[in-house]
This record gives sequence, C-alpha cells and structure tokens, in this order.
Amino acid sequence: MKTRSILLLSVGLLLGSTAGAQTEGEKHSYTILLSGASFATPNNGWFEFGCEALGAEPVNRAVSGESIADCAQKMQAGTLYSHQELETIDALVLMHVHDRNVFEDEHGRMREKAEDYEAPFDRGNYAGAYDYVIKKYTADCYNLQFDPQSKWYGVPFGKPAIIVVCTHWPDSREVFNTSV
Repeated sequence: MKTRSILLLSVGLLLGSTAGAQTEGEKHSYTILLSGASFATPNNGWFEFGCEALGAEPVNRAVSGESIADCAQKMQAGTLYSHQELETIDALVLMHVHDRNVFEDEHGRMREKAEDYEAPFDRGNYAGAYDYVIKKYTADCYNLQFDPQSKWYGVPFGKPAIIVVCTHWPDSREVFNTSV
C-alpha cells in the first residue's frame, strides 16, 4: 500500500506541475504509460486503479518476465509506443522490480546519446538499459518540437519528459534503491 500511495502521489505531483493554466471547472485528463513485468501487468489492476483515482488514462505495456532490457528493445524497435501515443503520454512509469544496480555500468557500456546504443540489449546490463530508456524517451519528447505534425512543433525543448522510476518492497531492494 505504501508503494502505491507514493507512486500515485509522485505521478500526481509531476502531472500537476505540468498542467499549466486551468480554467475553473475544467478537468484534466492525463495519459500514463507503464512498462514493467509481472507485478505491473494489467491482471493485477493496481496501475489501472491508480490511474482511475488520478483521472488518468492507463496505457499498460507490462508483460510478465520482461526486464528493463526488454523495454529498451521495444523502444529501439519503435513498438513500446506509437507516435500518436507519444503525443498524448503525460508520464512514463518504469516498474521493473529487481534488486540490481541501475547507476553504474560495470562493463563501461554507458553511451552519451540514445542512438549510440546497439541492439540487442544485454539483460544483465540494467544500468545501460535504464540509461537508454531514459535518454530515448527524453530525446523522443525533445524531437517533437521539429515535427510539423506534432502539437509540440515549435515549442522550445519540445514536450516535457516526465519519467517515474519505481519499485516494490522498497526496504528489501537496497541495491536498486541506493543506485536510483
């Protein structure tokens, strides 16, 4: 329960900070994309209930057995979200539960830009996969400013990129929590 409350509060605060001017009586509808593994799959329902409480549209791409490397593979292949979904996603939530270091890449494979990464992603390189996912989503949002078909066209720095990294059982995930 503690983790769900923190996630809802975090996403709610982040989205509230990007809401801009709002007229009285106007209801904001957000879209939140979730990538994760078994704990986050739609059949568990917690993400969908949380989105309902926020008045947000859930886009749940969690699949049992997937790691952050699988998320990176999907992003690199262009299948995690479509161009239209990128336009409407207000936050990307990463819920890949593990106890791995996501800050230091012991293999020295961190890259300067997302496009410097090569497929396939190594399932053992969690830091590199997280690095890619964060850089790729940020770059995709930034580049919308150059797309004449985008509502973010001409907006300096493009679309704001909101990424929420979360876990479950926070006290038992010492390596992950410290490295985040």
